Amino acid sequence: MPRASFITENDELFRMFGMQLEEAREGYAKLSATVRPQFVNSYGVAHGAFIFALADMAFAIAASSITDAVAVQWSLNMFRSAVPGETITGECIILHRGKSVIVVGFNLYNKEGKVVARGQATSLPVELERFEKMTTPDAD
Repeated sequence: MPRASFITENDELFRMFGMQLEEAREGYAKLSATVRPQFVNSYGVAHGAFIFALADMAFAIAASSITDAVAVQWSLNMFRSAVPGETITGECIILHRGKSVIVVGFNLYNKEGKVVARGQATSLPVELERFEKMTTPDAD
């Protein structure tokens, strides 16, 4: 899928966290990453930022499979921790696709299928050229 490849090939966070894209199709993405020692918090469990990054990447691939989109709202509930060496899988699916808003749901779970986190995000479709103009400083 060209849009998924564009994201995974150009996203530094995807590489930094060692994420693996397992499946991508229109409106759906599944990826995984293993908790490394450098991704844990002071309590020795996966940092929330690691879990959120996995959810965010699944969101980016699922939502952008149909159009370019940017997230404007997130809700993430953590249910259990993950430890170094544990692989976490994130799945994201589009729940609603409107003209002006896209809503996605995501689940993150461990290899036993136990839910680590669950949430939802809202995004806005954007025209990529317009977004690039907004994020690029003027050449003046």
